Amino acid sequence: MVEIEREGWAGRMQRLLRRANRLKRIERRYARQMAEALKYHESLPPLRSAKLGGRGRKNRRKGHNLALRLRVRRSSVLHFMSDFRVPFTNNQAEQDLRMMKLRMKISGGLRSNSQACLLVDRW
Repeated sequence: MVEIEREGWAGRMQRLLRRANRLKRIERRYARQMAEALKYHESLPPLRSAKLGGRGRKNRRKGHNLALRLRVRRSSVLHFMSDFRVPFTNNQAEQDLRMMKLRMKISGGLRSNSQACLLVDRW
């Protein structure tokens, strides 16, 4: 339909389907990157445990924890690809909260208990 009849909707549909194919490739690459990250961290020597007797979960590196989290939360991480209402970054949310936190800090909302006690004693 694109080449013969030159219908505009067919060209738009063709582009849409090609983009969808690219998204599938991104998902496969994401899975490969996760496998590579986990393989790398599992090949490293284990961290020394600070726990007595070596009981409990073994300590892991920050990168290993991140890779595990990205693997478990894959659908959340890639959600922006399937729902276009979801932004790619959370910069806007952080910018929206910044002014509120600054006001709390200026008005004394972020004081420790010891600082708050000193203020009460002065009254």
